[in-house]
Amino acid sequence: MCIFAGKMRKYIALLFFLLSLCATAQQYRPEGKAFVCVNGQHRFSRVLYGRHGTWRMLTSDRPLFAVASGGKQRTMRLRVNGVALDETDYCESRYHDGMRSYLLRHKTWGVKASVRLKVVASLTSEQALIRIVTNHFEGAVTLDLTSAEGQNTVQHQSQQFEDECFVDCRGDMVSIDPRAGDLFDEQEESVCTLVSRLVVSTPDDYINAMGAAVSVASNVKSDVKNVSVVDELLHHCRYVGDRAYLFKQWPVLQRYLHEQDATDTLVTRMLARQYGGQQLAARVAKVIGENGLPFEQKARQLLTTLNERLWLSDKGHWAEWQDSNGLKRLHTSAALWSIYTPIDYGACTPEQAYAATCYVDEEIPHIPVAMSGLSTLSTSCWMPYAHGQNNVIPAEALHMALAYFQAGRAEQGFRLLKGTVLDQMYCGLSPASLGAYSQYDAAQGGHYDDDADCIRMAERVLTEGLFGLRPDALQGRCIIQPGIPEAWDSASIHTPYISYHYRRQGNEAFYEVTQHFAKPQQIVIRQSLGLGQYRDVTGTAQRHQTIRVKVPVPLPEVRFVDPLATASQSTEWSDEPTFDAKFHMQNIRKSLNANLADLSISGIDIDDAAFRSLVVDDEFVVMGVPFRVPAEGPNIVLTSLDDTYPDSVAIPLGGSAQQAWLLMAGTTSVRESRIENGLVVATYKDGTTDTLRLVNPDNWCPVEQDYYIDDHAFRAAQPRPYRVSLAMGTASRDLGRHYGLQGVRQRHIPGGAATLLRMPLDKRRKLESLTLRALSNDIIIGLMAVTLQ
Repeated sequence: MCIFAGKMRKYIALLFFLLSLCATAQQYRPEGKAFVCVNGQHRFSRVLYGRHGTWRMLTSDRPLFAVASGGKQRTMRLRVNGVALDETDYCESRYHDGMRSYLLRHKTWGVKASVRLKVVASLTSEQALIRIVTNHFEGAVTLDLTSAEGQNTVQHQSQQFEDECFVDCRGDMVSIDPRAGDLFDEQEESVCTLVSRLVVSTPDDYINAMGAAVSVASNVKSDVKNVSVVDELLHHCRYVGDRAYLFKQWPVLQRYLHEQDATDTLVTRMLARQYGGQQLAARVAKVIGENGLPFEQKARQLLTTLNERLWLSDKGHWAEWQDSNGLKRLHTSAALWSIYTPIDYGACTPEQAYAATCYVDEEIPHIPVAMSGLSTLSTSCWMPYAHGQNNVIPAEALHMALAYFQAGRAEQGFRLLKGTVLDQMYCGLSPASLGAYSQYDAAQGGHYDDDADCIRMAERVLTEGLFGLRPDALQGRCIIQPGIPEAWDSASIHTPYISYHYRRQGNEAFYEVTQHFAKPQQIVIRQSLGLGQYRDVTGTAQRHQTIRVKVPVPLPEVRFVDPLATASQSTEWSDEPTFDAKFHMQNIRKSLNANLADLSISGIDIDDAAFRSLVVDDEFVVMGVPFRVPAEGPNIVLTSLDDTYPDSVAIPLGGSAQQAWLLMAGTTSVRESRIENGLVVATYKDGTTDTLRLVNPDNWCPVEQDYYIDDHAFRAAQPRPYRVSLAMGTASRDLGRHYGLQGVRQRHIPGGAATLLRMPLDKRRKLESLTLRALSNDIIIGLMAVTLQ
C-alpha cells in the first residue's frame, strides 16, 4: 500500500509539473480576434496606448489598473460589494480590438451574479474609460475605487449604482463617473473603426487574432517606427504614387542616398539597401521628369559588386562582408540580415533568393517554441555573445519569415511566422505582445513592451508575406503572390487599399479581389513553382474581379549543404591525453616575443604573474602533459595582422611524433566567429605539411572569457577543448562551471585561460618546423609551449 501511495504521489507530482509547463508554454489562447486567459496572474501585462505620446493605460490579467505618464504611475484597485475585482474566484480576461474586457464571478455575489468590465483608451486624448456592468445582483451595488497596497496616489471614492458605472482615467486624475456612457461608446466605436483597417480570416485562430492586434499597435506606434526615407517612399510608390509628393521628397531622397553611400563598402546588407534606394531613385526620377540614368548605373554597379564579390556560388548565399584590409577574406557565416535584406530590396534573382533561404534552414540556430513543434530564430550563429549580434529578436525573425514568403517558400515562411507569433503574442507575459526581444534570448530575456520595428515587420509579413500583397502604383500593377499554406482551403484579407478572398477546390484556386486604390491597378496572381521559379496569371484593372488559376505542383525542395561546414565539426583537437608514448618538451624560448599579460584587452587583465608562479623548474604540467615554459621573461609567441606582432612565426622542430600538444592563448571576437582565425602548420623535411585550423568557437577561444554553450543559439563542436586557468592551473572542458559563471553575459575568467589542443602528426615523416599564422583582423594568435609525443 505504501509503495502504491508513493507511486501515486510521483504521478501526481509529474502531472502538476506537466500542467505547469503547459501554463508556461502558452499563457493566452486565441478566440476569434481575442487573446484570452482564465484566472491569469500577470500584473500590468497589456498596455492600452490611446493616442500618440507617453501616456498609457496599463491593464492586468485581472482587473488591476494603472495610469502611466512621464515616468509616474497611479495604480488603482476596484471593489464591488467589498470584493476586490483582482481577487475574484473566477476571472476571464480578453484583449481584443485594442481593448481589454473581463468576466468576473465571486461566491459572495450569488450563484448567477457576474460583473463585466471593459477598458477603452481614447485615440484623441490622454484618457481611458472603464465600464463596469453588473448582472443578477440583488439591489444596488457599491463600487469602491482605491489604490493598490503600498500605493497612496488614488483618492478613495465610492459610488452606488444599479446596472453600470464608469471610471474615468484622464491625465493623472482618476474618478468614478456614473454618466460616461455616451463618451465610452464614442471611444469604443473609434477603436473598432481603427481595427477594421486590417482584418484577416483564416483557418488558424492564432493568425486571426494577430490581425486586429497588429492594426492597433501599428497605429499607436507609427510615430516611432524606425523607417528610412527609402522604405517610406517605397510604401508610397506601391500604394499611392502621387507625383506631387514624390517631387517634394526628391531632395530628401537624394540627400539620404548620398549620406548612406555604400559604394566602397563590401558589406552585404549595406550594399543591398543602397541598391534598393538607387533603384527607387531611378523610378521616381522618371515620374517627376528628372534624369534617372545615374541612379540606374549606380544600382547596376552595386548589384555587380554583390554578385561578384559577396555571392558565394558554391554555398548558395551571400557572405556577411569582405575584409577591406589584411588578407581581404570573405566572412562566409552570414547573419539573418545578410539574407533577408537582398531579398527584400530585390538585389537578387529568384533563384538566389530561394538558395539563400536554404542557408538559414541549415546554419542559423532554430530556437524551439515550447510544446508547439515550431521555432523562432537567432540573428546569427556567432560567438561569443555580443549585444545585437546574436540575440533572439522577433523583428529579425519576422523579417526572415517575409523573405521566405518572397522567395516562394510559403510553408517555411508560415512556420517561422507562427512560431514567432506564438513566442511573442501567446507564450509570454503580455497578450498580443510584439516586443524587442524573445523570451528565448539568453541575454535579454523577454521584453514585452511593444517594439515599433517588430510591429512594422508583423504588419508586413502578414500583408506582403502570408497574403502576398505587392502593389506598384507607379507601374499600375498589383502582384498577389500568396503565401497561404497548402493545408488551407480558404482565407481572406481586408485592407484600406485592397481585399481578397481565397478559396481552393481540388486543383483549382479562386481569388475574389476588390481593390480600392486611387488609380486601379492590374491584378496579377503570381504562383510559386519552387526552386525560385514562378508563373503569372494576369487579371484586369477592374474594381472587383474573380481570377481562377490551376494549383501548380511544386518542384521538390533542394538542400544546399556545405561539406566544409560539416567537416568543421570534427573534434580531433580535443582528444584526451594518452600516455602510450613519451612526451618530449620543446624549447621554443628563442621564438617567444611577448608576455601573457600583453593579451589584456578591454580593461580585463590577464594574470601573467599568477601563471608564472605555477611554473616549476621551467616546467608546467596540465592533464599529465608537461610543457617547457620559462618562469621569467617572454613566455608566449604572438602573431597578428597588425603592426604589433609578426603575421607568422616559424619555430624549428626536429624528430618525429604521432601528435603535438599545444598550449595556446589569444584573442577572438564575435566578428571572427565560424571562420579560421589562425593556423598551426607542421612542415616536414620532405616539404609536406599538416595543418590545425583554429576556428572560433570550435577550438579557438578568447583568452579572457569562457564560451556560453547551450542547445539553441550558442552551439559549438563537442566535446569542448580543455581550457587551462592561468590563475590556478586548473584544466576543464567547462571552466565556466568550475568558476560558477552564470548566463551568457559575464563570462570573464579570473586571470584568463589558455587552451590545450592536440594536433595529429605523421609519425613516418621528420619534422622541420611549426608555423603559427594569424588570418583574422583585430585578433591575436598565441603559442605558449609545444610538446611532441
